[in-house]
Amino acid sequence: MTNPEYHRNYIQQRYATDPEFRAQGHEGNNRYQRERYANDPEFRARCQRSIRNGQLKKQHGITLDQLEAQLAAQGGSCACCDKALGRIKRIRRTQGGNFGLVCTSCANLLKCIGQVSKRAQGFAARFEERGMTIQLRRLHEIMGACGWPPTQIEVASHPRDSKMI
Repeated sequence: MTNPEYHRNYIQQRYATDPEFRAQGHEGNNRYQRERYANDPEFRARCQRSIRNGQLKKQHGITLDQLEAQLAAQGGSCACCDKALGRIKRIRRTQGGNFGLVCTSCANLLKCIGQVSKRAQGFAARFEERGMTIQLRRLHEIMGACGWPPTQIEVASHPRDSKMI
């Protein structure tokens, strides 16, 4: 009965066939893990880091080490406005696969700019149709600042230039 192979086989067979034995094993393991998490700060830190790493991989496709390296490269500030980043960070990828960390307000602005770029032709046509040359000129300025080619519609001077419609 002292044969370790025999004992291991017995435990495996009992675990597979006896749900009560299996439940006791789970309960004991869970209790041990909870106590260790509560009393061992190093173990707790490892668990939290592992959980955060899994979340980042699932949501953004990056590891925690990559996130920390990028945060250090940016000096702990937003890639757009240089405001200090708090706890919540937004991750924006470029077409080359690189990424930057931006604050929530810049992330919202980037979403808006993306929507404008998708609908720029429609905006320009609507502004010209209604004689809204000031707004059309601003749209062209925004597109130029973002590096997008402006629409082919020329801005003509119109009597409504002095009005903000």
